[in-house]
Amino acid sequence: MTPHKTAKRFKPAKTPTVPELMPWDMRRLSPAGSPTAEAVYQAVGHALSIWEFTETQLSDLYLCFIDAYYGRPHGISPRRAALRAYGSVVSFASRSEIVETAGKAFFNERRRTLNDREANTRVLEYEKNVSMELGPLLKELRIFCARRNEIAHGIVGGAKDRFYLSPSDFNPRKRPLTTKLRTQFESAIYHYTADDIDHYRREFEKQAQKILDYIERVLRVVTHDRVRAKEHEEWIQRGRRT
Repeated sequence: MTPHKTAKRFKPAKTPTVPELMPWDMRRLSPAGSPTAEAVYQAVGHALSIWEFTETQLSDLYLCFIDAYYGRPHGISPRRAALRAYGSVVSFASRSEIVETAGKAFFNERRRTLNDREANTRVLEYEKNVSMELGPLLKELRIFCARRNEIAHGIVGGAKDRFYLSPSDFNPRKRPLTTKLRTQFESAIYHYTADDIDHYRREFEKQAQKILDYIERVLRVVTHDRVRAKEHEEWIQRGRRT
């Protein structure tokens, strides 16, 4: 007898999964676009203003590192000179490198220990953790800066009720060459709606808050320095009396 053959079970085709977008990724094309050009223009202005605020917080972090590291002479504030020097650097990548370099120098000075060993262990652990947060913070800001630049250098275009912010025609990085035949619209690697730009604006606000929170943690390190300096001065005074 011929053995009975069981029918193969039908396996439905797997639905291709769409990778989840990270907050800093380019937004996917919305076929609907924005209803008006004015909505896109308004979103652009709002996002760029918030990014500038974020950069202002970063300059404050730089000042925090510089003031704590070099000290502030009585009656003289180096704030204006430091800000002008910082602002004279054109690219954000270079400014973020300046902050990172200043931060490394700042945290490298955490050598003098407190008299209380238990307290000193906690303090050094805290300062180590804070120093390790700086690199990832700046890395994320640099990625978001790419989105900021796209918003700053894009052109609003469209027709009827379908408007986008798109790269200019002469931008080779945002309109790469390809062997496939494409329309002028299809050749661009991004087309942002007002909602897309608002998403980035909200992310810029989050970055500004992250910097503010980080400054608070750095200021705790400055407080530790004052305790160190006080104990060191007391140690010198005891040596002079003996």
